[in-house]
Amino acid sequence: MKGRLLGFASEARAILADAQAEFWGLSAEELNWKPGPERWSVAQCLDHLVRIDGAYWPVFEQIEAGAYRPSLARRTIGMPALFGRLVLGAVEPRSPRAYRTSRNAEPAKGDIDVGILQRFERHQHELIRHIEQLDARDAGDVVIPSPVAPIASYTVYDALRILVAHERRHLQQARRVTETAGFPKITPRRSA
Repeated sequence: MKGRLLGFASEARAILADAQAEFWGLSAEELNWKPGPERWSVAQCLDHLVRIDGAYWPVFEQIEAGAYRPSLARRTIGMPALFGRLVLGAVEPRSPRAYRTSRNAEPAKGDIDVGILQRFERHQHELIRHIEQLDARDAGDVVIPSPVAPIASYTVYDALRILVAHERRHLQQARRVTETAGFPKITPRRSA
C-alpha cells in the first residue's frame, strides 16, 4: 500500500534535525574525542551510519529501477519476518547489548574531518529520497538481502524500520560521548 513507508522519511528528517541540533558546530577535536580506546567518537558514530546505510543503496536502486528480482530463497515464507524481527531487536535504541559491527561498516579508525557532518546530512537526504521512491513503487513487501549478513533477508519495510532504529541508537551513543566526563567542550553548547 502506497504511503506506508513515508513515516520513515519523516523519522529520517527528525533524526537529521536532532543530529544538527546536537552536533553541528562541534570542533574537529570534539567530533573525534573518544571516551576510551575501544569506544567510538561522535564522528565515528556518524561515519558508521553513512557506511552501513549506504550499503542498502544498490538494492534500493535496483528496486526503484524495476530491475530487482528476489531469489526463491529470499521469498521463503516466514524467514524474512523472523530475520527482520531479530535484526530490529538487536539495533533498537533500548537494546542493552552492544554488537560488533561488520567490517564493511566499521567507521574510520583515525580522525574524521568535520565534513562528516555534511556527509551525514547528504546521506539523510539520500535516505529520504530512497524511501519516497520505494514508497512510490509500493515496495514495502519486497524481500531484500541484508548488506551485513547476506544469508539474512527481510522486507524493505523491515529494512527501513531497522535503518531508523539503528540511526537512533547511534545518535544516542554519540550524545552519551558528549556527556562523558573529559569531553573537551570547546564549542559553547546551545541551550535546549
